[in-house]
Amino acid sequence: MTDRRPVLTLETTLYAGLFLLALGLRLLNLGAHPLNDLEAREALTVLGRLRGAAPDAGLAPSSAAYFFFTFLAFLVAGASDAAARFGPALAGSVLVLAPILFREHLGRAAALTASALLALSTGLLAAARSADGALFAVLGLAVAVGALGRHARGEGRAWLFISAAALGLGLAGGRTFVLGLLALVLTLLILRWTQAERLAGLGPVWAGVWAERRAYGLTFLLSALLISTAGLTYLRGLGALLDGLLRGLGGFVPGAGGRLPLEVLLFIMVDEPLLLVFGIAGAVRAFRTGSAFAQALAWFALVALALVVLHSGRSLADVVWVSAPLALLAGWALVDLLEGLGERGEWGLAVTQGVVTLALVGFALLNVAALAELSERSPGGFTAFQTTIMGRVVEVPAMAQMGIVVLAVALVFVIAYLLSLGWSARAARLGLVSAWAGVLAAATLGAGWGVTQARPGSPGELWWARTASPEVPWLMDSLGAVSNYTVGNTTDVEVTVAASPNGLLAWALRDFPNATFVDRLDPVIQSPVVIAPLSTEHPTLGSSYVGQDFFVNATWSLDLSVTEWVTWLAYRATPTLAAEPVILWVRQDVAQLQSTGE
Repeated sequence: MTDRRPVLTLETTLYAGLFLLALGLRLLNLGAHPLNDLEAREALTVLGRLRGAAPDAGLAPSSAAYFFFTFLAFLVAGASDAAARFGPALAGSVLVLAPILFREHLGRAAALTASALLALSTGLLAAARSADGALFAVLGLAVAVGALGRHARGEGRAWLFISAAALGLGLAGGRTFVLGLLALVLTLLILRWTQAERLAGLGPVWAGVWAERRAYGLTFLLSALLISTAGLTYLRGLGALLDGLLRGLGGFVPGAGGRLPLEVLLFIMVDEPLLLVFGIAGAVRAFRTGSAFAQALAWFALVALALVVLHSGRSLADVVWVSAPLALLAGWALVDLLEGLGERGEWGLAVTQGVVTLALVGFALLNVAALAELSERSPGGFTAFQTTIMGRVVEVPAMAQMGIVVLAVALVFVIAYLLSLGWSARAARLGLVSAWAGVLAAATLGAGWGVTQARPGSPGELWWARTASPEVPWLMDSLGAVSNYTVGNTTDVEVTVAASPNGLLAWALRDFPNATFVDRLDPVIQSPVVIAPLSTEHPTLGSSYVGQDFFVNATWSLDLSVTEWVTWLAYRATPTLAAEPVILWVRQDVAQLQSTGE
């Protein structure tokens, strides 16, 4: 009689809990914020196909995988902001389970910790709540690599075909897949030059793929084909797949119009502090201990970051290729650094070190908050502030206040060093790592909550270059009220819109059958409602109109003073450069009818 491992173990339960946590974070208020222009373009492509639009009337999707899963979501739940983001949210939740495939390399505890970090990562959380195909590419490549490793260890032929199908999903993910695949190839080349003897261990992987090359290739092609064409119902998806790959490669040509490299680096430093600090710690330990897998993760993260910076067509969603390996490295490093935490003999000193660390870091953060608050109250910025010392009013320079912050943080490490010399190096390490892990985890959670819940439409957040304003729903409510007074329901009014038929206004007006999009306004237009940019403040139309302005998107500049940077870091408050608003023009006879309530 053979012993069988129980299906439901503590480890399985913890992974299930992490998946539910990730799913909850990604689905919470998923449709509360309107789609911006880039998201609306993708969603309208799917909606056009679902409504039977002519092939030349819509746009080609930039991600075939996004098209496929959003098409299914629209079929089941209807076209909505939440449904447009559901596919990426589901992919991001499943990605949290990817460390299971690498637990033999990481260790069970480290894999669980990495899974938790993937669930909480700001970049991965924001990407999962964006109508974009980036996470399909990441999920596909991660599962493909992990499943190949499982097959190479003799865990069954099925893993080979799971790998092939996942690779097809990644390919259909769009241009982001190109960055990940290039990062993987370059990482393997670096390992070939630096660790040729260890790379030989990949021999069983290549041998397994080669032995089943026909079945593997066929599975890969069928997966990419079915996903790209939405189950052979949308053949133009093949063109979208090819276009996505070409866009990924073409982004390395200068002038592709992507986000600034500074924005990418700033996002990683400010919004991913936990992954960054402990990911770097994991990379250092990888080379000190000689861990081949951890070194491969470190090289992949570094190469991916270099590719994102060099890619002139970059978007902030590309940071997922950096965040994912950093999460695995950080999980591995945290478990290693916290080894011995359960030994009671170290608890007293470790707790002392932790309390001192939290107190000094808290003092530093209070000083930063005070400086940020004063800066926010001084729109022009300030160089000094007044305080009372021994009954005398003294001016303290702003940079001196920042010096106090730096000194407090430096004192944390000085105390830890002295504690390690005089008492116990392990206790000092455990206290220091535990306290900093808590502080950085709180910072990461706060950043993720700000991007996705508290300030999803704020231009002060880095994730989107142009955000959809919270005033978009107000615009639609006003339009619905006008429509109700005009034709008796909230969507059938005739609307003329001077805007792109593939932007956020087009998505917001998706249920208005009588909405017409034009390049310019002219005197023959007499529709009850006209929506136009503020630049056409007094449009020449075929009747008299009254108007109300609404901001539909906004952006901001990185050109900030030192104190404004502090305010932005603390509160994400910044002098905003608002995009041009639109004006909702209502024909005068309709406006008079509405005002009298007739």
